[in-house]
Amino acid sequence: MKDLKKVVLLCIASAIIAASLTGGGIFWFMRQNQDRELAKISEVYRDIQKNYYEQVDQKKLSDGAIKGMLAALDDPYTTFLDRNQSAAFTQKLSGEIGGIGATITKKEGRFLLVDDPQKTTPAYKAGLKAGDEVIEINQQPISHLTLKEVVEKVRGKIDSKVTLKIKRQTEEFEVSIVRAPIHVSTVSSVIDEKHPSVAKIQIKTFSSGTAEDLQKEITALRKKEVKQFILDLRQNNGGFLLEGEKMASMFLKNGQLIVRLEEKGQVVETVKANKSLDDGFKITEPTIVLVDGQTASSAEIVAAALNESGNKLVVGQQTFGKGTVQSINHLTKHTEIKLSTQKWLTPKGNWLHQKGLTPTIKVNLPTAEQLNVLNNSLNDANHYSDKQKKLLIPLMQFLGYHVTLEQFDQDFKQALIDLQTKNQLEVTGEMNQATIEKMNELIFGKYLKEDLAYELALDQLIKT
Repeated sequence: MKDLKKVVLLCIASAIIAASLTGGGIFWFMRQNQDRELAKISEVYRDIQKNYYEQVDQKKLSDGAIKGMLAALDDPYTTFLDRNQSAAFTQKLSGEIGGIGATITKKEGRFLLVDDPQKTTPAYKAGLKAGDEVIEINQQPISHLTLKEVVEKVRGKIDSKVTLKIKRQTEEFEVSIVRAPIHVSTVSSVIDEKHPSVAKIQIKTFSSGTAEDLQKEITALRKKEVKQFILDLRQNNGGFLLEGEKMASMFLKNGQLIVRLEEKGQVVETVKANKSLDDGFKITEPTIVLVDGQTASSAEIVAAALNESGNKLVVGQQTFGKGTVQSINHLTKHTEIKLSTQKWLTPKGNWLHQKGLTPTIKVNLPTAEQLNVLNNSLNDANHYSDKQKKLLIPLMQFLGYHVTLEQFDQDFKQALIDLQTKNQLEVTGEMNQATIEKMNELIFGKYLKEDLAYELALDQLIKT
């Protein structure tokens, strides 16, 4: 029996040693291949340094090699960030700017402080007050500048100085102010005038503090007796994943799925709504989400989570379709690599990359292709192809006319007669230059004046 045990132990030991050697062999083989590929890069680098006919900038060479490797991945979201790009990217996601903490407006050509600055801001410490007029910045007159240009001049690098010449009633004086980090909220809200129990909450981006800003906004709206929300994620191209997860968690019950994160075909993390994400702050009021073609990344994660886990209506256009997550790798103090490291899946396991999220209620807005067909109608009048008909129908529907593909000729002619009659044009029931120009005017006028997605969402909320 002892001999049998020895044989078994010996076999086990032999198997372990064999496995170790095999694993080591695989690792050694992979390492050798990797070393050979890197050796090529080193060889080219040395060859350029030694034999190129002009002086070579080593930094440009190394940066170029990095950019080349990243470009080979054919991924627009994997990029090399130089000093300026890195600084801009960091500032965008930090939610902070270098400023003085004052709100400036332009009124009748004068640049005025709107409100008294908050007590913690540099503007308050410098003694600025509501109604003060800024007439110079750093000894330069500003009367010829736009409001945007003035704001950009007041802002600057944190801890840098800006000198303002202020006019207060009849008194003029200068103040030198050291710029400080100023938090810029990415959340804003508007209470509907006709329906004061409804508010539209716009999320511009997901930067540091966005979820906390939303909590504050919701708390303030609740005090004003607002009981229904329209969450506007249009033109929001994403930002910090964690901020999106925190926000989604507020609208969901604990345990409901927000997002799955996948690496190399394996789900590595499943994120569910929980108290550690939302601090126990829940938004249970009826909510509808607005999206468009620029809604991307973290914003799509929130929209999909609220739709698939929270059964919230999503209204608007097909979203952008960015289904990957990026991590930042700091190369030097001022340069970084933004690398796609994960793909994200919706609660129902859908990958929206290059497809986007389909809204529950789609709002069709005029497209460039549709307008192109309209503006070339004189060339094709009375003999439109099926493709052209399909592009013209949504335009007519956008203007409120009933046109179908099955009865296109009849419906389209009647729509043109109605449009021409209503707008005091020559009534022919056919396309002409005056009709095309009037249709363009009506389309763009309606597009600019009416927020169709918002109105549709509002109508849905009022019905509930």
